[in-house]
Amino acid sequence: MEKKRLCLSLDGHRKRKILLRMRLCISLLLCFTLGLSASTLAQQERVNLDLQKVSFKVLFSEIQKQTNLSFVFNTEQTEKLGAISVRAVNETVESVLRKVLVNTGMMFEFDGTLIIIRPEEPEKKEVTKIKVSGTVKDEKGESLPGVTILLKGTQIGSVTDFDGRFNFELLKQDSLVLVFSFIGYKQQEVRVKSNDTKPLSIVMHEDITEMDEVVVTGIYQRKKESFTGSTATFKKEELKMVGSQNLIQSLRTLDPSFAIMENNQFGSDPNRLPDIEIRGKTSVIGLKEQFGTDPNQPLFILDGFETTLQVITDLNMERVESVTILKDAASTAIYGSKAANGVVVIETKKPEQGKFKISYVGDFSVSMPDLSDYNLMNAEEKLEFEKLAGYYTASSSGSSGSRMTQQVLDSLYNSRRAEVARG
Repeated sequence: MEKKRLCLSLDGHRKRKILLRMRLCISLLLCFTLGLSASTLAQQERVNLDLQKVSFKVLFSEIQKQTNLSFVFNTEQTEKLGAISVRAVNETVESVLRKVLVNTGMMFEFDGTLIIIRPEEPEKKEVTKIKVSGTVKDEKGESLPGVTILLKGTQIGSVTDFDGRFNFELLKQDSLVLVFSFIGYKQQEVRVKSNDTKPLSIVMHEDITEMDEVVVTGIYQRKKESFTGSTATFKKEELKMVGSQNLIQSLRTLDPSFAIMENNQFGSDPNRLPDIEIRGKTSVIGLKEQFGTDPNQPLFILDGFETTLQVITDLNMERVESVTILKDAASTAIYGSKAANGVVVIETKKPEQGKFKISYVGDFSVSMPDLSDYNLMNAEEKLEFEKLAGYYTASSSGSSGSRMTQQVLDSLYNSRRAEVARG
């Protein structure tokens, strides 16, 4: 008996679940049907119109009066469409809207009893892409990983993987030019046709350039092997790698013998020139006060001419091609007693033939008074102050009735008040 009762109770529980599911489905179906019927009925609403050269806002208002429909639209967009004339006798709202909105760039959409007026959506153009793939190898047939492939004139491209393969997509064009570049190899341009889907096989050639190391002394260039003096030469790439603040700071980082001495007496004065030592300096003191310059500083040569530390400190890093530091007696033999503390020779970039270069440095600043401590009136308070002071009263303003009447003053006040309210 207990087993039968248990079975009956389980059957009853299943029946309740089935009934609940059926009720839920019926309610959802009714909601969907009612929503469809509401939109359908709204489209079948009929109106009688006879309007001549009116705005769209007036047309929508007239339709709302004759039906239970409402409109949502952008006033600025509809005003740009200009005036229209509409004549309709027992015609559906849908038909009327189709006539007035044709060739206007606007469309309508029913959402129940709500009509939404909005711009037409532009047609989406299909974008066709092509796949570019292939392998990059050197002259020996070995794969080259890390080769940069770019579409010429853009930054769109890819990099070869460990096996020298590449695969990426580009927008379809009549002709594509791919640029292959890799350190130590000549840059190569390959033209690819849009209808050619075959994998590319690129062979890159080594770019071999040989140049003897030289030492620039400021007067002449000598091969490094034949120069017996103690020197240190740094190219522009090395100087930029350690910093871009100025040339002096970069040399300090690169060469341990080039030292900038700390001077606590002047603190952090930005206009104070640094004290520089190259392998130490002479111990004669008091010369700076006597001669106006510090003869214990190294000698600075810029493009073959003697210059000052101030010029070198202010020199733009982009102009420097190379720097050579002459540290020992060889520098004295070339430049005399001035070079007793070492020589810093700076060579700047030489202008390229046929290329015109312009450099510009600009600064922009804005100065404004600080009015935060002043209790200033805003526009509304100023207008009220003028009114209370009698500025807009004919008798108080001192104007006669023939020149300015109270009506003119009231009109002036009201126009200014409207501007203040408008912001």
